[in-house]
Amino acid sequence: MHDYPDQAPFLTSLEQQHLTLMLQEERSPTQAQFNREFVWEALRDYKAYLQVGIQYGILITAQSIMLFAPTIVNQLGYTAARAQLLIVPIFVAGCLATVIVGILSDKYNSRGPFIFGGCLVSIVGYIVL
Repeated sequence: MHDYPDQAPFLTSLEQQHLTLMLQEERSPTQAQFNREFVWEALRDYKAYLQVGIQYGILITAQSIMLFAPTIVNQLGYTAARAQLLIVPIFVAGCLATVIVGILSDKYNSRGPFIFGGCLVSIVGYIVL
């Protein structure tokens, strides 16, 4: 990965000029300088901490279930290899659902309802598990 378009050997000179111009147009005057005020502003924003809490709540639960699902199935009397194989369809379905929901949320340009729906499906899945 190259830092700047003019350092990318796979681009033609016209493409390099075009990308450099696009980057210059997108740059705002405040991006070129570091200001501690921006750091303190971010640290004082309660929404950042709320988002961290939401992410931890979702990811810790999902990772715990993912890591311990084979053990739970194994404790139902299946061999370790069979327990691993019984978990595969769940992860394949989850992968497909993630891709489909990503495509649909891009198509409708809406993230919130899809995230909320995914959380509801997860809650039901955890209750069933």
